[in-house]
Amino acid sequence: MAANPEKGEFGIVIEGVSYVLVTTFNGLIDLQNYFAKDGAMPSIESILLRAQRGELDPVRAVFWSTLRRHHPQITVEQAGELIHAAGGMGAVDALLSGAATASAPDPRDVAAVGGATNPPKARRRRGIGARLN
Repeated sequence: MAANPEKGEFGIVIEGVSYVLVTTFNGLIDLQNYFAKDGAMPSIESILLRAQRGELDPVRAVFWSTLRRHHPQITVEQAGELIHAAGGMGAVDALLSGAATASAPDPRDVAAVGGATNPPKARRRRGIGARLN
């Protein structure tokens, strides 16, 4: 299976096996659900912050979430084994950085639509339904 950078995919080979990493909406939901406790759903930002601080479980879970689209059979524990086989934390940091870069919009595309800092303003509507007068 080959990665398609146009779809934000990033290909890696670990011990001779090809894997495709991609950040997807469903993968992020799986990531949140993995850390949910007693009905409380953590934010993606809080999970990523924990991973950036070097907490191992969030790093493993983020890596697992990027495998979900193309490798749904891989468990969180197996993702941990892949991290080990890839060379540990330093290697997986590089892999996740590559996946994040691959899934980020092309700066030329962002500039063409007015930039990320200049989103279109939503029209404010009052009330509901059709206007009567």
